Amino acid sequence: MAIGALVIIVGVVVGLVVFYTPLLRRITLLDFVLRKLPMQAQVQRAVETMEIYRRRPGLVLGTLILTFPVHMTVVFSAMCAGMAFGLPLTPGYYWVVVPVVVLAGSIPISPQGAGVMEFFAILLTRKQGCTVSQAFALTMSIRLVQILWNLAGGLFVFRGGYHAPTEKEQHELEDDSQPTDEKAELETADERRYTQMGQVEQA
Repeated sequence: MAIGALVIIVGVVVGLVVFYTPLLRRITLLDFVLRKLPMQAQVQRAVETMEIYRRRPGLVLGTLILTFPVHMTVVFSAMCAGMAFGLPLTPGYYWVVVPVVVLAGSIPISPQGAGVMEFFAILLTRKQGCTVSQAFALTMSIRLVQILWNLAGGLFVFRGGYHAPTEKEQHELEDDSQPTDEKAELETADERRYTQMGQVEQA
């Protein structure tokens, strides 16, 4: 698991370096691949989001740190459920197994990681004396806690005040997502256009 985590970290670092280095993006044909992907509107939004992240690394780091309590809650709740079901696992072992199981479930192979989480749970708990049924009970507990946790977001919808972005708000978001250089170029182009229009009117 340590080797797998190291591979994931190295892969993320290498991927970010390639994505944010224009020369490497051309050499690795990443730009070509991105242009050939289906659903180009969603792809372009994802690329724009990544560019925003690059300009605000402090915000990204702070947001990442804020997620730690959520992840710790998931592991702790899974540990309590495992103890309730009588799984022969030590408390510390949950902090190794549960993050890997949840991470495996996030791989977009099946809805909600169905089957993937169970496979890894069985694989990682079998040597500790867990049965297949106990491993399944553990994964179902993890899913159930996540569902109950996410239902809290429904309170904001039921209370009202939630709405889809208006055209004005959407336009402001798009303006914020544009790089400063691009905004400056657009403003300069607008100024030139207005100047030319004024000259034409005077003529």
